[in-house]
Amino acid sequence: MRYQVESLDTGLTVELTLEGAFRPLVTLPVPFVSQFGPGADSRQNDSGAAAAVMLLRAYQPLSAFTPDVFSARFALPGDAPFTLPQLRAAFATLGLTAEVRNGLGMQDVFVALAAGKPLLLPLRAHTLTEAGWLAAAPGGLHFVVAVGLDIRNVYLHDPARSDALTGAARPLPLDLFWRAWRDTASDSLLPIPERSALIPANALGFRLTRRVRVNIASLNVRKEPALNAPQVGTLRKDQVVEITRELNGWGEVAGQGWILLSYTVAA
Repeated sequence: MRYQVESLDTGLTVELTLEGAFRPLVTLPVPFVSQFGPGADSRQNDSGAAAAVMLLRAYQPLSAFTPDVFSARFALPGDAPFTLPQLRAAFATLGLTAEVRNGLGMQDVFVALAAGKPLLLPLRAHTLTEAGWLAAAPGGLHFVVAVGLDIRNVYLHDPARSDALTGAARPLPLDLFWRAWRDTASDSLLPIPERSALIPANALGFRLTRRVRVNIASLNVRKEPALNAPQVGTLRKDQVVEITRELNGWGEVAGQGWILLSYTVAA
């Protein structure tokens, strides 16, 4: 049997099989981002950039990054795909801590998702294309974000789809997922360790902000986390502010700029 689902907001319709008509009761709240269309049209191999932007928007809702902006800032010249270490390093500069792990199993996927941590995963594009899950692709890696799991499928945000209606929490049968995840090690274009993942250090919903109080007479607020960055404001002694990101001893005050945390105390 097949089902036709219509979005009352957009008027778009999509046909689903019985296997794909229903999503798990809970998937992690990660915004969907496509690797096609406005904001994602400067490169061909940008599923990695799109997947990275999904995580950035999940953990930093005010992030202005698009796949094009992310690629322009962090990608190598040309059209080479990202690697997980590259993405981890990029996240670190943006205040999002994550770790690269190799040789994982389905139990590790379950544990991460159950802990509220979406996984950024590289899959072998050719394996997915052969199975008909992915449209014709040039090969190499296809990056996705895992947001849910049940006894039959892993549910992936697939940036190769143009909209959330068809690309968000897209079910991939566990056996096909395992093969595509494992086969990255045998890909002739860009072999990487099999069953790899980039996993954020904190769970979604984890409180990432904290309040601090200024303990000097006047504290400069700078545009970037650096002493030579332009000054954009000043905080006075005993003023309490909320820090939304921390990087190398600096803290970001939402909507204002960065301050040196060594001149503050917990509020």
